[in-house]
Amino acid sequence: MGTTRFTLSPGTARAIPGVTMPEYKQAGSSVSVESLAFDAATTEGCQWQVPALLNYGSGNITGKVRWYSDTETANGASWGVTIERVTAAAALNLETGLAWNTEALTVGTASSTAHGPVETTCTVTSLDSLANGDMTWIRLRRKIDEAGDNMSGDGQFTGLVIEYSDT
Repeated sequence: MGTTRFTLSPGTARAIPGVTMPEYKQAGSSVSVESLAFDAATTEGCQWQVPALLNYGSGNITGKVRWYSDTETANGASWGVTIERVTAAAALNLETGLAWNTEALTVGTASSTAHGPVETTCTVTSLDSLANGDMTWIRLRRKIDEAGDNMSGDGQFTGLVIEYSDT
């Protein structure tokens, strides 16, 4: 029994049809930090297509949103993680037949250190009968209309760690 982990990076994120894509940035004076700048005034989002969740056993999926505030050392940002899956033999149109499952929400508070890292964890429970090897899409959005999202600046997303049980 073990835990499978992988990280989705800002540079591999793709646009979601009909949703504003956050701006890609690289910043830093000693190392280059890549991020997606999720705005405080517009709900923005991105997605990743994961060919298969290998070794998925059972249970919920944990999403750890890694981010930092571009301007604040207080207040919070609300994040939503969603998973959609399809079996290889599904009788549906991949381009028009998918609908996102219920979003798991989490709120994190900006670090008290300027540009300090934050990891905010959420549990994705709406898995639509996910099984080992299914084609999978993972969506991330900053949920500016949720309680707890009171940060006025950008949430600089640096990675999404996905974890699940292999049994």
